[in-house]
Amino acid sequence: LQALENEVNATNTDRTATLRCEMLDFIRPDEDLQWFRGGQQITNSSRHTVTYEDGTPEAAQNGGAFVGPARVSVLTISNPVVADSEMYTCQVQGTNVSADMQLFIGASGSSPPTPASGSSPP
Repeated sequence: LQALENEVNATNTDRTATLRCEMLDFIRPDEDLQWFRGGQQITNSSRHTVTYEDGTPEAAQNGGAFVGPARVSVLTISNPVVADSEMYTCQVQGTNVSADMQLFIGASGSSPPTPASGSSPP
């Protein structure tokens, strides 16, 4: 299980923000991925939609060994707002297998936060 992006950036003027999580075939095909934000499960609603796509694993696309088909869970947030900025988790239902990704929604014209760097002289 892997997040296809560790960090997703969007602005509050974007129509959607999309997070993707890839599940490889070594997990039973009947298992679903669940999405969480702040420990609360996200379900389909007027603002949140979870869909699935089939595809080639990201590792194979980047020259790695092909391990079989992948299933990608896509969480789409409609009309994102700054308050949607948080850590999101996709988790294989009934297991502790999960992947985290950070969503940052900035005000129109703002820049995403820069990662904290190591200590530097003043």
